[in-house]
Amino acid sequence: MAASEPNKIWGVSKDILTLAIVPLAGWVIKIEVGNAQRDVQIQNLGVSAARVQELDTRVQQNAILMARMEEKLDAANRRLDGIHDEIRNLNRDDHGGNNPK
Repeated sequence: MAASEPNKIWGVSKDILTLAIVPLAGWVIKIEVGNAQRDVQIQNLGVSAARVQELDTRVQQNAILMARMEEKLDAANRRLDGIHDEIRNLNRDDHGGNNPK
């Protein structure tokens, strides 16, 4: 019986190790899959961040262009106001009797 005892112990030990290794292997695989998914998410976030940065740059450029256009429009409006005032003054002068016809 002494020779059979180590075989029993080895058989039980092997069963215990098998029961421990299978869930451990599943856990390791699950962690690796999770890490791979996170790597893909990180990569996608990097691409999204680059797109956001590009859009932000475009928005800033458009804001600068819009400010320049507003400035030019204001200058044109001031010129038009001046022309309008001059036309009014000319009309007033023509109808005011200052014109010797």
